[in-house]
Amino acid sequence: MQTQLKLPGLQENVSLKPYSTFKIGGPAKYFYRAQTADAMVAALGAAKAANVPVFVLGGGSNVLIADRGFAGLVIHDLNVECTVDGTSAYCGSGLSTMDLLTKAAAQGLGGMEFMAGIPGNVGSAIRGNAGAWGHAFGEVLADVELYRDGQREHVKPDTLGFAYRYSILREQPWVVLGATVQLATRDRAAIDAEVAKIVADRKARLPEEPSIGSIFKNIELDKITLDLPRALKALDVTEEEFRAKAKYKLPVGFLTECLGLRGTKVGGVQLSEKHGNVIINPLGTAKAEDVVQLIALVKTKIRNTLGIQLQEEIQYVGY
Repeated sequence: MQTQLKLPGLQENVSLKPYSTFKIGGPAKYFYRAQTADAMVAALGAAKAANVPVFVLGGGSNVLIADRGFAGLVIHDLNVECTVDGTSAYCGSGLSTMDLLTKAAAQGLGGMEFMAGIPGNVGSAIRGNAGAWGHAFGEVLADVELYRDGQREHVKPDTLGFAYRYSILREQPWVVLGATVQLATRDRAAIDAEVAKIVADRKARLPEEPSIGSIFKNIELDKITLDLPRALKALDVTEEEFRAKAKYKLPVGFLTECLGLRGTKVGGVQLSEKHGNVIINPLGTAKAEDVVQLIALVKTKIRNTLGIQLQEEIQYVGY
């Protein structure tokens, strides 16, 4: 049974729409801004004592917040601490990965340029092992500070089970407080040039309308059984075209394009014409339920046509 939550600076019934890159979501019963790791720990402890469920909100990307909101405590992670020491940097969980990249580059440190343009903060990047171009954030981690089972502790990255868009933090109630990344000395101009190129490429490929980024994980072909002749026929492509697209992973956007799903609308949302793995909120009036229904439509079409079961990479909040 819940008891009254007591925390200095606590707010009640705060709309989460402004905190979501999707501009979708109902209110948080309780809302608290944590500026430091100590504040995060205090909030988590207070919530546990009051038996109140907790969701830690970062930059608001990659999360679908229910229309009814979250009936517990939402902690907005604003811990943007960043300290560079030699070729490593300690960063608070609320620091955006792009800010971390920029601060490191200013010191002539590179190695995480692949994260350029990816929204989200350090905590969420660790939880979902965010990345691009065949690389992931887990690769640059040297140490992770967690709040686990009521205690603060440091763990090595290899204990977190990193895989494609996955860590065990997706299944555990542990919270990232901060992390140390290990980088390498690199020419500042070279870093800036690579980052500018990657950001320009992402901007050209991604829609400008409100979204939460890619909805589904791309498909690891070595993890599924695929009826290739069936797939080639359904997608109306040659084997050479298919293998060229699936060189690393099979892009969901390629499948939705071939199956004519791009542009599909449900309520106020639409599967982007520009990127077939991104759902957009073009008018800013969409509901989370619209997104859920469109996700189900896409998953059903691809499962029935290709025998592939898609997996979401987004986090559902309030469901």
